[in-house]
Amino acid sequence: LHEDLPNDPSTWERKIEMLTVSNQLYQMIYGENLMFYHVRLSRNHWLISTYQMAMGRTEETLKALEQMCCHAVAYDRSYLSDHGKAYTSVFTDRLIYPAPSKDFHELTEHSNCYYMLEKLKHKRYDGIREDPRFVSIIERLNEYAK
Repeated sequence: LHEDLPNDPSTWERKIEMLTVSNQLYQMIYGENLMFYHVRLSRNHWLISTYQMAMGRTEETLKALEQMCCHAVAYDRSYLSDHGKAYTSVFTDRLIYPAPSKDFHELTEHSNCYYMLEKLKHKRYDGIREDPRFVSIIERLNEYAK
């Protein structure tokens, strides 16, 4: 987040709420198969996990990380197979997921799962690193990391 934005504990609940609403809007606007927009939800859920972890909420952290993992995997799978398909929402059903080009490119060097794995190496997760749910998240991300 931008360094000028306040980031003290008094703001964390509102930030979680804002990120949750953002995720709901993405789903409403783009439909059931978010294709490219899964990457946005995966990052939002990861951000939520950072706040939950800072507040000592292990269960909520793991839930956010599980959602992050689902969307990271969905994004990477979509990147492999959904270019040229239309979004499913009535708001965007005429939009297609474009093929990468000089005007539109995505994560071409590494997959989203790779980048999420890098974020999970942070020491903030040391307290849950051995939790079976966290281990499962790491294993699932590793399946799609490149």
